[in-house]
Parts: sequence; structure tokens; C-alpha cells
Amino acid sequence: MLYSVSNWKDVVQPALQSKKEEFHMLGYINVTEETIWEYLLENERTWKKRVHLHKVVQDILHLKMSDYMNRLTINSYIDLEAKSRSGNQLASILEDIESTRNARSEG
Repeated sequence: MLYSVSNWKDVVQPALQSKKEEFHMLGYINVTEETIWEYLLENERTWKKRVHLHKVVQDILHLKMSDYMNRLTINSYIDLEAKSRSGNQLASILEDIESTRNARSEG
């Protein structure tokens, strides 16, 4: 069945909990089910308006800590840039990183 991705959050909660526990075992105790869900919503360009349940669960269970941490790092730099507004050089670098990442994920 195809449903809007937002409808799957409650259904996939056990998978989110499992991934959170995996990250906690690796020492990343600040990871929550909500932050994992937000990461997936932000990064899963394959999730269009509607998606199958098995695709959502698969993406949760296959999430790598390195991908998650890279996204947090980039978001931290973006937040820092937004707060400081001290120059366009950092924004340009981050845009280059993001466009390279997007090109790789689409290819």
C-alpha cells in the first residue's frame, strides 16, 4: 500500500527505536527516534509524496551512522553560518558539499 510518508511514522516506530538503540550501543547517546525520523525526511529524496511501508523500514534499518553524523555536521555549519553571517565563503563551501552529495545520491 502507498501512503503519505508522514502517515508511516507511528507504524515504523519499532524500526526507529531499534536504530536508536543501535546508535546508543555505538556510544551516540544523544540520538533520538525523532532526530532519526527528521534525518530521513530531510535526506530521502526517493521518498516522494507516497511510498511503500517496506521502503521506509528498509531506509531506517540501513541508515549508517556516518551518513547521519555527516548530516548533523553540515547542519551545524549551516546554523553557524546563519548565526554569524560573517562571510559567504563558508556558505559557498557548504553549498559545494551539498551539491556534490546530491549528485552522488542521484547517480
